[in-house]
Amino acid sequence: MVQLVISASLLGMVTLTGIASTLFAHAMIDEVNRKKSDDCRIPYGGFPMTRIVREYKALYPKGIYAKAYLASVVLTFVAGFTLMYLFCVVLVGSSAL
Repeated sequence: MVQLVISASLLGMVTLTGIASTLFAHAMIDEVNRKKSDDCRIPYGGFPMTRIVREYKALYPKGIYAKAYLASVVLTFVAGFTLMYLFCVVLVGSSAL
């Protein structure tokens, strides 16, 4: 029962941090596009995030969105891998591996 509660909590954390990272990415794109001309703007879909973070840091060296984005991505991966480990090893059993 405890594993089920922890799994549900981790699933919620993965969902919320994934949404947060998307919102931070869009906020960075908004900030970068605000300082660019109309023909040089960055589209919202199909963009390399390394470019967005690099351009955001160049325009806003003390900006918080890049740090918040990277933290939310790291938390998403940590919670996701912990959830996969918990599901595969604890809930299903070690014989599944």
